[in-house]
Amino acid sequence: MDSNRSFTVHAHFYQPPRENPVTDNVPTEISAYPYHDWNEKIFETCYLPNIQIGNFERISFDIGPTLSRWLRLKHQDALQSIVEADLRVLAETGHGNAIAQAYHHTILPLATKEEKVAEITWGIRDFIYTFGRSPEGMWLPETAVDIETLCILADQGIKFTILAPWQVQTSGHQGHSPFWGNLPGDRKIAIFIYSGELSARASFDTNATSNADHFVRNHIETQYEKNDPNQYVMMATDGELYGHHQTFREMFLSQMVNGSLKSIGVQLEGPAAYLERNSDLPLVTIHENTSWSCHHGVKRWREECDCTPGAKWKNPLRDALDEIAHDIDLLCNEFMFDYGIDLNKSRISYIDVILRENTFNSWLCSQTHFEIPDDSRKTLAGLFRAQEFRLRMFASCGWFFNEFDRIEPRNSISNAAYAIYLIDKTLNTNLGQKYVSLLSRVKSEETGITGDIVFAQAYESYKDYLIS
Repeated sequence: MDSNRSFTVHAHFYQPPRENPVTDNVPTEISAYPYHDWNEKIFETCYLPNIQIGNFERISFDIGPTLSRWLRLKHQDALQSIVEADLRVLAETGHGNAIAQAYHHTILPLATKEEKVAEITWGIRDFIYTFGRSPEGMWLPETAVDIETLCILADQGIKFTILAPWQVQTSGHQGHSPFWGNLPGDRKIAIFIYSGELSARASFDTNATSNADHFVRNHIETQYEKNDPNQYVMMATDGELYGHHQTFREMFLSQMVNGSLKSIGVQLEGPAAYLERNSDLPLVTIHENTSWSCHHGVKRWREECDCTPGAKWKNPLRDALDEIAHDIDLLCNEFMFDYGIDLNKSRISYIDVILRENTFNSWLCSQTHFEIPDDSRKTLAGLFRAQEFRLRMFASCGWFFNEFDRIEPRNSISNAAYAIYLIDKTLNTNLGQKYVSLLSRVKSEETGITGDIVFAQAYESYKDYLIS
């Protein structure tokens, strides 16, 4: 063809784990009225309409594992429709249009190396479980990046990820062409840079997305140089934009990808397919500890910054959860040492138990050569389940907003409380009391509620349930 102009719409779909840790049910969320909870509300206003209109077959997308798990339990047919859309693209082009996501939407530059490995490998395993194939790309939560994370992606066989334009230094290269990330050792990973101008306009300018034809002519066509027939442009947004954040925008998306783009001679192409045709890419330097939604790096998820003024609670919450994670790992390692179990190595494959690809007892036999008594097996089951929730408490949404007295930070503390409760019950410790004290420094400036109250309420509620 005379023109080799390609365009990708990437949609990032994610919901945090809202389930009560012991009942595994999402509690009623009054703020989502008239729906039972926010997952159901967003399903009806976004996920289902986009499935029905066929958009998943025309865009690049990632679905967070905690969202795909909820869909699997509550709307299996809808999830299957998404998987089938990916399979149709795979059959047509040799590359599916779904990519993976780190499991708990953790801000990976703030995580330890062992946490990064767990979150990335769990995300890959969940993707394989859901889509029936290995992922070629992975979305980094909030596109937060550092070199160590990219090296782990490359080591795990991930070919590409997606970043914002301010997260890289392109050495004078213009446009939105993908690049090879400059990584140490014999590693490489492709970095797709989305158009900041296009993505922001689609996300925040409701007038711009009222008409797909106008959007394509006025905003997308201008991204291409008239004298360059070989260009690639990506627009990346939250997937919930299309129908939830902006009403009826699933129809805007459908018109854009099924008709409007053809009028300017641009072909839709997924990142993996484009990369197969264009492997001779320039190098790019990564700006570490940056993200797409905080222009202060990753400060938003660690402490107060201008993105979320009046959020002094963030730093003590981060410190408290870091200490909880340290204490849990220390106690787990001490108990597991006697049975020759390496916590970090075993935690990686524990996702098979979570996905019910293996029973705990069968999986445990593969982790050690020791004969383990029944009471110790029960203890180890509690410790590894505590590890699941110790990772889950770091979901990024716990720090995203400026107000502490919201569902998201409360869920982070509730998950921490359950992890500690499991440790206390299985090892006969009393860590719960320690963290009631530590979390008293976490305080809402609007309502005055403190983290110790949230923690104590959650911890006490778990006593009503037996641990199997």
